[in-house]
Amino acid sequence: MQRHLPDGGTLAWRLTMPALTDGGTIPFLIDWGDSAHPSTTLPGGVSLESFAIRHPEPERIGVLLGSIGLDLPITTGPAELRAVIRTPAGSMTL
Repeated sequence: MQRHLPDGGTLAWRLTMPALTDGGTIPFLIDWGDSAHPSTTLPGGVSLESFAIRHPEPERIGVLLGSIGLDLPITTGPAELRAVIRTPAGSMTL
């Protein structure tokens, strides 16, 4: 995938697409290749406060996440990803 930037440059990336059998708790991955990571040009002031995962089978999801190098706590419950983002206007939950 790619998009052209206002300065005339191009941002290019590749995606992985996980199976849809995990309730949406396994992230897709982005390989930015030779492109600069977009976070290097974004305005500041926003940060990740917390990230949580719930799934009916937390052990199974933990193994899958571990295979891509993620060691995140996973609680038992309906499949859910929850991020709390700190912004200049206050915290927002996604």
